[in-house]
Amino acid sequence: MDATTLRKVQLTQLAILKEFDRVCRKHNISYILSSGTLLGAVRHQGFIPWDDDLDVDMTRENYQRFLACADELPENLFLQNWHNDEEYGLPFSKIRLKNSVFREEACAKMKNCGIYIDIFPCDKFTDDASERRRFQKLNHYRMMILILSPVYGISPDSALKRAGLHVLRWFLHSKKWKRRYIEKFEQLTQMMNNTDVKSRYYENGGATPIGQWIIEPLSFKNTTLLQFEDASFSCPEDYDTYLRAVYGDYMELPPEDKRADRHGILEVSFGEEMK
Repeated sequence: MDATTLRKVQLTQLAILKEFDRVCRKHNISYILSSGTLLGAVRHQGFIPWDDDLDVDMTRENYQRFLACADELPENLFLQNWHNDEEYGLPFSKIRLKNSVFREEACAKMKNCGIYIDIFPCDKFTDDASERRRFQKLNHYRMMILILSPVYGISPDSALKRAGLHVLRWFLHSKKWKRRYIEKFEQLTQMMNNTDVKSRYYENGGATPIGQWIIEPLSFKNTTLLQFEDASFSCPEDYDTYLRAVYGDYMELPPEDKRADRHGILEVSFGEEMK
């Protein structure tokens, strides 16, 4: 993806974020910019120049509240998750621009593949050993859901494992099996959130194992507005703690050979552009 196209993708994602933010403000729903988007706000006051995605985090409670009023998004946007798109297999939602294309190598066959932003739910957990065993179950359920969503390319490290994956997909491929694992996943996250014990949060993302991306409660409780491109959005007030935990010395730029798109973009088109 050339620099001009990348910048146009970023500005489209920014326009989607503004609509998300509008709905959240209207209903007093809290969120924070997260991961590379938060880093971009702090270090660049906008997108990291080579970044090709946009991420926000929400507690599970606020995530469910947003889903309940997501129909207030403009008609040219589509909220995608595993409840409304049978091909989709990730434990979070995307807001996509309809009639656009942002085709990723990891899910090249997906029909609904427009330009998007990621909306990650974050769930409570304690440091009890039983919680770690639950992480193992969640990761197992997540992998099974992906296996039962054949649009995702999963590449085991041996021919034998790849053959086993194809057999497993053939044997289990049915809406019933996928729905069963989704129900197990969501029942377990609900159980983990139903606690008044002092807890932290983990992000239900797609790039790292569940239980590794840990967020302190104050990141959601104490927020501030930071400049991001031509607008301001909600961010952790103590963004330094968040970013140091994830990136270390986050103000230092990575080597030039690490400044590249991470999603293996195969095709881009803009369709009906965001205003």
